[in-house]
Amino acid sequence: MIRWRQDNQGKLISLALWLLLLLLPIGMSGYSLSQFSIYFCYGIFAMSLAFLWGQVGLLCLGQAIFFGVGAYSMSLATLGMLPTLSTLSMLTGNHELMVTTAGGEMTRQWLGIGLAVLLPMFIALCMAWLLFNGNTLDGAFLGLVTLALAVIAERLFGQWSFVGGSNGLFNIPPLLWQGNWLSETSVYFVTLGVAFVIWVGLVGLQKSPLGLIVRAVRDNEHRSSHLGIHTVKVKTLSLVLSAGIAGLAGALFVTQFYFVSPDLVGFRLSTEVLIWVAVAGRLSCSAAFFGAISVRLLEGYLGDVFGDYWLLLLGLLFILVVMYLPKGLLGKWLD
Repeated sequence: MIRWRQDNQGKLISLALWLLLLLLPIGMSGYSLSQFSIYFCYGIFAMSLAFLWGQVGLLCLGQAIFFGVGAYSMSLATLGMLPTLSTLSMLTGNHELMVTTAGGEMTRQWLGIGLAVLLPMFIALCMAWLLFNGNTLDGAFLGLVTLALAVIAERLFGQWSFVGGSNGLFNIPPLLWQGNWLSETSVYFVTLGVAFVIWVGLVGLQKSPLGLIVRAVRDNEHRSSHLGIHTVKVKTLSLVLSAGIAGLAGALFVTQFYFVSPDLVGFRLSTEVLIWVAVAGRLSCSAAFFGAISVRLLEGYLGDVFGDYWLLLLGLLFILVVMYLPKGLLGKWLD
């Protein structure tokens, strides 16, 4: 019994925290629920990087590319700004795609969610071909290349008038169900439910034979290759999966933030999520999720007390954790 408790302590603590979030809306205001829903989106985003960095060993400093592309895809689809909408309307005979009826808005919403997942996955596939074929990049070199790609993406989105340029896009429609806007409470539970399903899926993947292969590639890629493991394929699939999760997080985020700008694609958000994951624990998806929520909560409180100096405190915490706590502040206790 004691042995079982020790082996499953992390899962029990994680489940207790998820249960706490399930009960949290009791007595909370609509504004607080909306804030937590946005924090959940950041948490999903952090889980995507924790899986890629902690389980696969790929340090991606351009993770915000996938998050931002997901947000832009959802925005363009729900605003009816995609050039393909008129073509799809003609081919399928579904003229609701081009009108502002409840059916048309629902159709565009699901189209946006699909694109928010698939487009980042396609971009990740292209990045994997660039990064892993031929002279495979890893470690700091992989981080530098992905960082450069994030900077390029931010500049491109800032100059592209079709997506609003540097001003971005405004008035993104919120989530719909059966023609009605979801309430703050409903959005809270939907976002929490998506986050929980992703966490369960990632934990299950880690415990599966595929997860064992992924960690083998992380620990010693050359030895894994000699054992017959197609390491390039493993890293490619992992990057694509991580990109899809980040894109979904971006889609959910923009329907609650109602605004998207090039900042969501670039360097700043990529470094922020890196800090969340490193401080909380990159080996644990649950730690990354709750770490992102905790940092965002502290940001509001410390920002009021210390102003912009709270960033110095966060930077100092990041340095101390990297030096003395390689598993992060929460990684030892969760998952």
